[in-house]
Amino acid sequence: MRGFFARTRVRLTLSVGAVFLVIAAVAAGVFWVTFARIQYGAVDASLTGYTQSLVSNLQDTGGTISFQGGDPVGDTQQGVAVGVIVFDAAGRVLGSSGIAVPRATAAADARTAITWDSAVAETVSTAGRPMRIRATPVRLNGTALDAVVVAQPVGDLQQTLFEVGALIAGVVAVLFVAVVALSYALAGRALRPVRLIAATARDISEHDLHRRVELRLPADELGELAATFNAMLARLEVAFDSLQQFTADAAHELRAPLALLQAELEVSLRRARTPQEYATSERVALEEVERLRRLVNRLLMLARSDAGALEPSIQRVDVGDLLEETAERWRKVAGVQGVAVDVDLIDEGSLNGDPELLRSLLNNLFDNAVRHTPSGGRVGVRAETSDSTWHISVSDTGAGIPPGMRDSIFRRFTRGDPARASDTGGAGLGLALCKVIAEIHGGHVSFDANDAGGAKFEVTLPATAATPGT
Repeated sequence: MRGFFARTRVRLTLSVGAVFLVIAAVAAGVFWVTFARIQYGAVDASLTGYTQSLVSNLQDTGGTISFQGGDPVGDTQQGVAVGVIVFDAAGRVLGSSGIAVPRATAAADARTAITWDSAVAETVSTAGRPMRIRATPVRLNGTALDAVVVAQPVGDLQQTLFEVGALIAGVVAVLFVAVVALSYALAGRALRPVRLIAATARDISEHDLHRRVELRLPADELGELAATFNAMLARLEVAFDSLQQFTADAAHELRAPLALLQAELEVSLRRARTPQEYATSERVALEEVERLRRLVNRLLMLARSDAGALEPSIQRVDVGDLLEETAERWRKVAGVQGVAVDVDLIDEGSLNGDPELLRSLLNNLFDNAVRHTPSGGRVGVRAETSDSTWHISVSDTGAGIPPGMRDSIFRRFTRGDPARASDTGGAGLGLALCKVIAEIHGGHVSFDANDAGGAKFEVTLPATAATPGT
């Protein structure tokens, strides 16, 4: 039962019903009170008119009340029997006529009317018989105030008020039931898209993220909710697909060096070998371990970037020194392959950045350029600044990148040549890492076909990148 009342549809219906009930009850109460005041006002007006006609026929002669033309006491103009009692200022009864009137109540009202020189009216019940009493101050002998008390039964009026109240209560009850039923139906209709969205969310797993909420909704809050939910599913689908692809590619890249390590170790343990053979096997194993180390480091850096934990340690970096140092280190590697490395530093200066991350960015670009440049080719690095922005490019004279793959080269595990064997050392993470490093420095990296053939990557970095926390 508690779960039923916890439902939004039920709580919304009860809220609407409660608000309607309060408003209807207040409106019904105001209507009934107003109707009752009008009815009692009509009775008082009738008694007032009757009192005025009665007083014109009363005469006080030495304390004795007489009626000119006989006793006029009878019925009101509406045909209702009345009773009359005349009191003097001392509370003595000077005369009475008509139906029985509660003497004590009449005397109290007479004293009040004489004291305040104002008419007094109230409703009392005598022996279960409701009666309206009105006391009016008068001057019968021209000097002292007397009081004429006129009473009229109002049983029929109270019965009418009761019936009107019951009718109003019945109407309010019927309207309340109708409003609750209508509110429950409308709330269910309004919340139907939410139920469908919830049902879809319960049924969707990581294997069917392609599903969407198929609802034709207007451009309101529920339509926006459905659109937002579908957009979230689309993002989740892309994220899960990327994660699955990333996991598969990482496993594939890790499998090759691990298989080579296992093979080398198994061969070394199969029989005794000479020191030279052990040294050769250990060099192969060391190369694969180094390859694994580079791959794992790149994966960790990308994972930290995805988690928002890759924050650069900003300091002032001399661009010329960074480029010369990196180029000098790669000249030795490139020289072995017969590739020349040139540095063209057009402008001198510095920028705010993390030297280790920027060195990693340049190393990846140099590694990519040297590995794809044949013997006799050249790798060039160029740096210039304009409008407080550094433009650092690394170009090569290799085969370049096919046009159909240029839009995906910065994705993880993407190689410029899919058919390229893994023994060249590339796992398709270098350019993705360059993109991440450039972005956390407030810049970006882009590809441009080299005019002389090959590939050209340009890194754009602000010279005054904000330091963390500013």
